[in-house]
Amino acid sequence: MDERTKSSLSVSQDNQLIEACYSMTLSEKHLLLLAISKINPLVFPKKSEPTEFCITVEEWAKYYPDDKNPWRTLNRASINWICLK
Repeated sequence: MDERTKSSLSVSQDNQLIEACYSMTLSEKHLLLLAISKINPLVFPKKSEPTEFCITVEEWAKYYPDDKNPWRTLNRASINWICLK
């Protein structure tokens, strides 16, 4: 995703996902869309295995440059997503 620009990211969403997003904060939606943009549409993940993503503060700041404190925003948005092994 490094070579892609903000304007070239593309995400397709099913209606169920759109409806589920109604209860999310804007930062949570941004996080979800950034994570979805990392999925290769030509490779289907296994449903039986969790899909892992790495989104750095630097990456967040690149795609959401108006955020005054990207670390705090990313931390708050991801609090319900963190899975401890």
